[in-house]
Amino acid sequence: MCRRLAEHGVTGFLATTVSFPPSTLLKIVRVVKDFIEDNPGTNLLGVHLEGPFVNPQASGAQNRKYIRPFVPSEMEDVFSEGRGIIKAVTFAPEVENGMRLLKALTARGIKPFIGHSVAGYKEVEAAAGKGATHVTHLFNAMPALHHRGPGLIGAALTIGNITADIIADGVHVDPVAVKLAVEAKGPGKVILISDGIGDGEKAFKLGGLKVRVKGKEARLENGKLAGSVIGLDEAVGNIMRFAGVSLPEAVGMASLNPARVLGIDGSKGSLEAGKDADIVIFDHDLKVRHTIVHATKIFSNLV
Repeated sequence: MCRRLAEHGVTGFLATTVSFPPSTLLKIVRVVKDFIEDNPGTNLLGVHLEGPFVNPQASGAQNRKYIRPFVPSEMEDVFSEGRGIIKAVTFAPEVENGMRLLKALTARGIKPFIGHSVAGYKEVEAAAGKGATHVTHLFNAMPALHHRGPGLIGAALTIGNITADIIADGVHVDPVAVKLAVEAKGPGKVILISDGIGDGEKAFKLGGLKVRVKGKEARLENGKLAGSVIGLDEAVGNIMRFAGVSLPEAVGMASLNPARVLGIDGSKGSLEAGKDADIVIFDHDLKVRHTIVHATKIFSNLV
């Protein structure tokens, strides 16, 4: 994963889960923790738990049988083992114990992201006031924007301190909606994510659900989208075309903006003295030629 993502210019990423039981999440956290300890300077920065404390009504490609309410005692070992490793958790504030989870996350320095949620505007506003100021894959796995019920999308677009990430593959979100998000929030509050699960014609399982990748799409057997097949480098080019932003603005959405969301912009996200030597060199076609992480070249392509 580290090398493959480096080929797309990724100098830092969070290994992102889908909904699983706490026992499985504990195993995942331990694997990532051991890997980071054994590979200092890696571009793997930690874990993002996307579930299982989400709303089954907005499950998306998540396996509903693993979605559950937050029970503090069930997560004690996961949070303990994942101290400093779990960087973010996507949750639904409106579900049972949702706000209790929010308090538990902020107390541990874990970033709470709102996603896979059917929360109303007021519920999002309340959660944002308690630290949940980021939205996971805006427009996806949440109700559509309605003029009499703006909901999560309306909150994300209009509440000033909320940032949002978006899948700019042209499949998950129409380019016009991508442009709407950028114009509503401004380039400084939109984050590009790949939501990538791999590419090439293949079939595999995601949280126990069968997924088939074909062309530019990855879908469950029921037709639901299940992650994208683009790299972050392609997303940078797409956002420039979709939203009419400049190259520096697009690059910022894939570097400094996410670093700020995670609170690591003091060491990552921009080329400044004293920060980690994480550098991506690409050509005029945005094709990645070199990826350097902590001053070590981990990918090079001069063909």
